[in-house]
Amino acid sequence: MYAHKKFRVSVGLDDGTPPLVIEGELDVGMGERIVASSVTTAHHLVVDRPEVYDQQGNQIMANIQLLNDTVMTLRIVALDAEGTVVPAPAGDTFTVASSNPASLAAALGAMADGGPAVVLTPLVQVSPGLSFTVQDSSGLPLFTDGVDIVGDDGAKTIGVDLTATQITAQPAPTAPGP
Repeated sequence: MYAHKKFRVSVGLDDGTPPLVIEGELDVGMGERIVASSVTTAHHLVVDRPEVYDQQGNQIMANIQLLNDTVMTLRIVALDAEGTVVPAPAGDTFTVASSNPASLAAALGAMADGGPAVVLTPLVQVSPGLSFTVQDSSGLPLFTDGVDIVGDDGAKTIGVDLTATQITAQPAPTAPGP
């Protein structure tokens, strides 16, 4: 027989770091017990962002390329010392700042699932070498990332070029028309 159980575990250390809170739901059988074998705590912050690599695996886009006609939302995540995503410390709050607020607006927002995010909005047509910094209230190291605002040269519509036509002879059709 199984029972559906909700749980919440809070683990605090005597070194002044905020406690780690783990919540979840489990189906537990009679006589079984849940044992936590290891607990990790947040070590630093990052934002989940696109990365572009060449065929040899070298990163070729050091900065985020932000198109000047888009707004980009990036998830804020906390990582442990090994780089694994872990919950942010309980009660943690974030702040974000732009290196040049006249060119790049950086604000706190939320992902569709409610997770914390950085929202980047370009305020100029082109501006390379910008950055934003995320800070949290629990004292994790600051996270800074570069941003280049670039023009959006991608296709926006489809059409035909009447100045570059090619005409080829064919036999006249035999159908009389509509």
